[in-house]
Amino acid sequence: NLAVAMALTAILAMVLERLAIRPMIGQPLFSLAIITLGLEIALRAFNSDPVNVPTARSLRVPWSNQFWTVGGANINHSYLAALIAAAFSFTVVYLFYRSRLGVAMRAVAFDQEAAMAQGINVGRVFQIAWGIGGALACLGAVIYAMAPFGPQGAVSADLHPVLAFRALPVIVLGGLDSVIGALIGGFIIGGAEVLAGQYLASYTSVLGVGYQTIVPYAIMLGVLIVRPFGLFGTPEIRRV
Repeated sequence: NLAVAMALTAILAMVLERLAIRPMIGQPLFSLAIITLGLEIALRAFNSDPVNVPTARSLRVPWSNQFWTVGGANINHSYLAALIAAAFSFTVVYLFYRSRLGVAMRAVAFDQEAAMAQGINVGRVFQIAWGIGGALACLGAVIYAMAPFGPQGAVSADLHPVLAFRALPVIVLGGLDSVIGALIGGFIIGGAEVLAGQYLASYTSVLGVGYQTIVPYAIMLGVLIVRPFGLFGTPEIRRV
């Protein structure tokens, strides 16, 4: 059940936040990054089948490999499911950002000490943010693992490095603090990968087999040179 999986992942994320992230409130961002990297390594080590648990689970997709034919193009039902899930997720997050708790999250992300001075419970905000992030990560992993996206429609711990490397150019390109930027950045990166695969295939002998993997990062670096805060990110203001 997808809802149960999302709930359990959210609970796990909140537990990890309470044990590892909460004590780091007020510390430099680099310290938080190192802590989260350590958590990633620990979770991968734990998932290396320590208790004889299968490392991959096959997904039973209700619509199998059915597709619609529109204008001569075959559109797999999984693509439609992914589009609906993405639209739902972005709508919920966009509306949530306008709520009272969403504004508190943005305040904490901007300045933790100032948020605490205004009476915002920074620990609670961190916990809720991690819970929401865990649930959405679960949804994204399940959608990605469905055929024809993932390898044979299986879910395993080896999925997240692939997803993380694909997501990094998207969020940096759109802007780290912009939900709309992440959406538009996803369209830009996805379209660039498809176009590169279509029009640069004849140059594979020169560019190499994995040239499509480099295209998103090349676009990201090009944009960051002009706009270091991304297309829709908030510029950092420094008072002198």
